[in-house]
Amino acid sequence: MPGRRSRDLRNESRFDVVRAVYSSTTPTRQELVAATGLSFATVSNIVNELISVGMLVEASREDSNGGRPRSPGGASPRRGSQSLILVP
Repeated sequence: MPGRRSRDLRNESRFDVVRAVYSSTTPTRQELVAATGLSFATVSNIVNELISVGMLVEASREDSNGGRPRSPGGASPRRGSQSLILVP
């Protein structure tokens, strides 16, 4: 059996983020990092990708205590329920 490729890891990471979003109300990227165990950069890239295809939406920014303002997000209401099928 061949080893996993970077595409396989990317698909697994994307699925982990989507699952975490759908199991929460409006998670921030930091909350998605905690839920998935992925790096902040990986979560941020996946979230931006899912926003660009209309699967996620970003809510208004929250106030910050000195760092970057947080942006909670969630599943796009226009997309309804989604089925994510990953084909190798």
